[in-house]
Amino acid sequence: MSGRAITDVEGTLDVVSPATGELITTVPAASEQDVVLAAERAHKVFDSGAWAGRSPRERAAVLLRLADLMERDAELLARLDCEDAGKPITECRTGDVPAAIESIRWFAEAADKVFGRVAPTGHDSLGLVSREPVGVAAAILPWNYPLAMAAWKVGPALAAGNSLLLKPAEATPRSTLHLAGLAAEAGLPDGVLTVLPGHGTVTGTALARNPLVRALSFTGSTATGRRVLADAAETNFKRVSLEMGGKSPQLLMADALEYGDELIADMIEAAFLTMGQNCTAGSRVLVHHRIAEEVLDRFAAAAKGLVIGDPADPRTQMGPLIDRAAFDRVVAAVEAARSAGAHIHTGGLPHGLPARGAYYPPTVISRAPAGSDVLT
Repeated sequence: MSGRAITDVEGTLDVVSPATGELITTVPAASEQDVVLAAERAHKVFDSGAWAGRSPRERAAVLLRLADLMERDAELLARLDCEDAGKPITECRTGDVPAAIESIRWFAEAADKVFGRVAPTGHDSLGLVSREPVGVAAAILPWNYPLAMAAWKVGPALAAGNSLLLKPAEATPRSTLHLAGLAAEAGLPDGVLTVLPGHGTVTGTALARNPLVRALSFTGSTATGRRVLADAAETNFKRVSLEMGGKSPQLLMADALEYGDELIADMIEAAFLTMGQNCTAGSRVLVHHRIAEEVLDRFAAAAKGLVIGDPADPRTQMGPLIDRAAFDRVVAAVEAARSAGAHIHTGGLPHGLPARGAYYPPTVISRAPAGSDVLT
């Protein structure tokens, strides 16, 4: 099924533009049985050696061709993520897509450079440590970096010789589907990479519980990560790698402003890149009291200068949030902080926002009470 989605499904997913709220397209939604069939195909092709049995350099050659094809289709890939996720097109063109291509090339070159070793033993024995693919692996992706995150998981899994079942986020499947098509064009054998768009509660759960899946990589929310780990523990104890959200603060000491305007610019990027929808977003800042007022003034001024608008416009720096549900959560969190005595320096609505879509202005808040949702 390399290069195409499962089609014998029980439903579809609507891909909706965060910028307009309009339907972009529908894609098949994989059922639990679809996951079973895909895992069986992936396991069969792994056992056949059609991919795992190739030399590392042969696998690298296919991945390098894939990277070349991604470069050929870079503009299309950027536009798919821009439309599906509402990411500013400039961010996609200059950040996400080049990073995804670089990642595939890096893992291609690592294919014959990460290897086993000879263990120290006595003269009458030989100890070898051999690195081998696990077999069928699965990866569950978030919506904030659709193509880049797919590349970070596809690259190492395929370079090592595994078969991979890849589930994109419900909201952002199209760049991943196109990536799978490019992999087939690059010469990846059928069944080695299968994209399974679907609902997390159905498709994601089926991947986490499938006994043929030997390793699973998940990026997303802490709540979903807990469920993935529980599903794996209740079935075959597959290896699970979890990357989940956090809110570790940036610390600004008394001498921080000696670094000039570059510091504020870096802080703005850390806080508002991808509209702040980032597990490493630097959106919580602890500031030394001696510079707190100046930092707030400069930070708020910089936030006010961000260009909000159509993500397809190269001038746009902040597009919409991923959907109206996310918009409603942000509104509720900011209003709760305001009611509890927090100071809103800029943003918090209104901001002359586009009439349609899930747009929320860059917002700077100080003195939010402990436990406030804007801090978590």
